[in-house]
Amino acid sequence: MRQHLTRKQREKAVLHGLIRLYIQTGRSVGSQFLKEQGFDYLSSATIRNYFAQLEQQGYLQQQHTSGGRIPTSKGYRDYVQALLEEEVKKTPSSSKEFLKETKAVNQLLHIVAESLSKESGCAVFLSSPRFDQDFIQKIKLFPLSDSSLLGIIITDFGMVNTEVLYLTHPIEESKIPLLEQFFLWRMNKGEKPSISDPSINTLGKHLYNEIMIRHFASYANFFSEDIYTTGLSKLFNYPEFSQPAILADTLSLFENTSQMQALLNTCIKNNDLTLWIGEELASCASCATSSTVIAVPYHIQQLPVGALGILGPTRLDYERILSLVQDYGIWLSETLTKSVYKFKITFREPSNAQNQASKFITNRRILLEDKSH
Repeated sequence: MRQHLTRKQREKAVLHGLIRLYIQTGRSVGSQFLKEQGFDYLSSATIRNYFAQLEQQGYLQQQHTSGGRIPTSKGYRDYVQALLEEEVKKTPSSSKEFLKETKAVNQLLHIVAESLSKESGCAVFLSSPRFDQDFIQKIKLFPLSDSSLLGIIITDFGMVNTEVLYLTHPIEESKIPLLEQFFLWRMNKGEKPSISDPSINTLGKHLYNEIMIRHFASYANFFSEDIYTTGLSKLFNYPEFSQPAILADTLSLFENTSQMQALLNTCIKNNDLTLWIGEELASCASCATSSTVIAVPYHIQQLPVGALGILGPTRLDYERILSLVQDYGIWLSETLTKSVYKFKITFREPSNAQNQASKFITNRRILLEDKSH
């Protein structure tokens, strides 16, 4: 069969064979090494000729005059496109066992991101719509100083929101549990605590209203998708990121919420797997030419509502990673759809603040102070 390949086909076979070897070894590939790895039907001179042609076309580059070749962003792109055309996309035979329908949808998103990061060895980020019917479960208080407390709001969906609350006068740490009980009572989640000190009762009302109003405002003013990130430390395992300048620029891309939203929104708009390889990320981060971003949309009842992305080096095991990312997109879509249906959860995408506030109040998403108490 090999002798019937056209010159163009043999050239592409050499390119993709070189890329596979480079992904496996991390070392530049010479003609003799490639010949020994399944290309013995070609002479070393012929392979070197193909190398020269591929370099001229922008698919390969030579780091040193006497060294072998390594792929460019264009070379990786051609290799990935060939993988996709070979139907790397496939429906997984079974879902992840831990992905069960749940009311804690925000916690589910975190679990998916953590699991994908562990399996892929990459940093992971995902965008999410805002889920409604999410009521506050409890509020915890922790002293920061004599004049401030840290308020932690935990919701039914697994969302955690923090607020720094300032005090007009110090409060004894032993009184904090009374304030937390007072908050639960205001939310109809417990008995009214016995508070003999009227100043504690006054402070409880003030802090409760303050933290609720802040939570309400942050929830209602929904201008962009929520972003979840994890796995930054995984990047330290790759030699490509050993140079501090490259690592710092890559991390800046990962930590730039607006850039991540732009990439993920492009994926959602495409409603398909989307990649940015090496130099294709230059508009986001000038030194990110050693990085690759792969993103897939996820759906609720076939509607694309968010995207799941990974960030790693350009030298990725694309065949495995492409399949893995797409599997997670399918698993997340199936689990979210079941969860939304089972627990009657609605969701919304960003829009202007006035409409969000109106819808938020109308549907009584949050419980403010109950005046009957």
